[in-house]
Amino acid sequence: MTNTKATAKPVDLAGELGEELYSNLLTLDQAQTALRVSKYTLGKMIKAGEITTVKLGSRKYIGKGTLTAFIAKAVQGSQNGTSPS
Repeated sequence: MTNTKATAKPVDLAGELGEELYSNLLTLDQAQTALRVSKYTLGKMIKAGEITTVKLGSRKYIGKGTLTAFIAKAVQGSQNGTSPS
């Protein structure tokens, strides 16, 4: 019997792919600034599940798409008279 176990190639996050991936992520401080909210308020939004985070190592990030979707939902909710959650 032949061992045909596939091995995954490591991803070079220092190269072009890494730059592209990280360019789509915001630190919590950057997200806080973009939303113009306090660290406490951003923390409450994350804890409530209104905004999801990505953890890489010991750091947490928020995807730009996630933040854009949250803002769009908040705008739509304000137009309909409801909250974004």
